[in-house]
Amino acid sequence: MKLLFLIVLAYLVMPIIGLFTVYLDNISLVAGDVTKELIIFNIVFVSIILTILSVFFFRVRLSTGFVATEKDYRTLRRVAIIMTGVCLIIFYMSGYDYIFRNINRGELRVSFGAFGFFNKWLTIYVVPLLLALVTLVKLSNKFKSGLYWYVYFLGFLSALFTGYKFVVVLVFIPSLIIIFYNKNIIKISLYISPVVLAILTFTTKMVMHFENYKDAFNFLLHRMTVMSAFGSIGVYNQYPTGANWKESHYLIYSVFGNNLNNYFFGIDFNTIESLQTNLSRKISYLVYPAWDKALSGESNVTVTNFGEAYYIFGYNFWIYACICSAVTYFMFYKINYHAKKGNRVAFLLYLIFFVAVILSWFNSSSFFILFSIPVIIYMTMSYFLLILILRSKVVS
Repeated sequence: MKLLFLIVLAYLVMPIIGLFTVYLDNISLVAGDVTKELIIFNIVFVSIILTILSVFFFRVRLSTGFVATEKDYRTLRRVAIIMTGVCLIIFYMSGYDYIFRNINRGELRVSFGAFGFFNKWLTIYVVPLLLALVTLVKLSNKFKSGLYWYVYFLGFLSALFTGYKFVVVLVFIPSLIIIFYNKNIIKISLYISPVVLAILTFTTKMVMHFENYKDAFNFLLHRMTVMSAFGSIGVYNQYPTGANWKESHYLIYSVFGNNLNNYFFGIDFNTIESLQTNLSRKISYLVYPAWDKALSGESNVTVTNFGEAYYIFGYNFWIYACICSAVTYFMFYKINYHAKKGNRVAFLLYLIFFVAVILSWFNSSSFFILFSIPVIIYMTMSYFLLILILRSKVVS
């Protein structure tokens, strides 16, 4: 659980480090200028969230109540079978084109069409969910099996087939949270940070085709700091006092998702009109040199929580910070509550929701995705998948 707090901390603090880097080194960005005011506003925003979330660890005792069941080995076999199918599907949808045809991951993403919905469910929800379930089984039982490592290996391959370096780490986050659930926060940092940086450096070198690991590591640091602040810098410069309601209310359309927006409202994804419904794409179009790729959806800059807060509320961004704190605190509480009770299904669903949706919201999505129709469908499908694995009488 403390690892989850560290991840949230990283998402919030890395962009501020990026702002300081740009400001102190006087780096020129096409997104605009970084001022003292922008840095102070971002620090205030982050301080509100971290202060409220810190209260959680002073008030709540962290513990887990998961126990072994007689059906755990059957669960492990079922997960191994399903993970095999998932890995093959992801390889067919993106892995082959990415690895053997060297097709850019952005091009792959926009080429999925309606199947992009299914692909996202598999990579962002199903793979982390299956890995987390296997981890619960492994920690609750003493029996040994090569199926554990088989599932972990297929999870790694599935993430690699997407072409996105961070997905390789993302799919294992729920499992790592379970493994280090109540460990000392300093030990967690010492164990996890070097491993994550090593994996990200390796995948960055492979994905971005760097000649050596030093260049890959430097790019990674730049991406985690300066580029994570890029979109928010763009928001601040394009909308010095925030956007008005007439413009910002279009973000509500993100509740429906791209396909439903096209079907019900005639908002085609590849039009300027659709940019109004997605702040990351909109800012990419306004400040990113490759505006055509922003329009097609191949490239998106990162607009963090603070960026959306400033876009919607302007100088009253603190309101958004309070909302963000309340939502995250609630999720922390629910995850720990079901961990204490040993409720596998509820615990895993809340955990997957946090990793797949809440972290995405922190990084570069709208507040409205938290209760969007696509997310509701994703979570419903994930629930039935868990029920199929844990409770169905299908022989396996």
